[in-house]
Amino acid sequence: MIPFGTHTIHIVRFDPEVVSSREGNEHVPVWNHEITMDVFDGMINALCKSDMMKRFYQGKNCFDQKEIDKYVRGAERSGKRESPMDWVFDFSYDLSVPEYYVTHRECGVCKIGQQEKLEFLTPHMCVMDDPTIEYQGGKLLRTKTLGAGGDCCDFHVVKGDR
Repeated sequence: MIPFGTHTIHIVRFDPEVVSSREGNEHVPVWNHEITMDVFDGMINALCKSDMMKRFYQGKNCFDQKEIDKYVRGAERSGKRESPMDWVFDFSYDLSVPEYYVTHRECGVCKIGQQEKLEFLTPHMCVMDDPTIEYQGGKLLRTKTLGAGGDCCDFHVVKGDR
């Protein structure tokens, strides 16, 4: 279990049309709301279980050679560090088992969280990895995530029935 803390998210929305008509009151939000981390977690869980998410991964197999090739190319590209906001990871696999390992050293979601001063949200985003792997026929085994303060995110993906 990842200790998430007790943060409350304060959401403020500024409507450009309303703001431009308020001369002198542009700084006043048109909608102001707080949500607890429990509510945010509920939103993430609902997204993970949604038909939309299931349809997106329908028919995909995380052990398909095409998927493996994407990881191989992604790991090579990540080593070049072409984009400062991208993931950096190592990848290895053995399809005779079948299983693969992805060791993330840097995380794009964590970087965006830091940039936007929302680091406390990143552990909540990490929970999306389990169902996305499951929907593709795999099972995610990991002991730590960068989002929760680990030194890496250690994906170990095995066939879903193991």
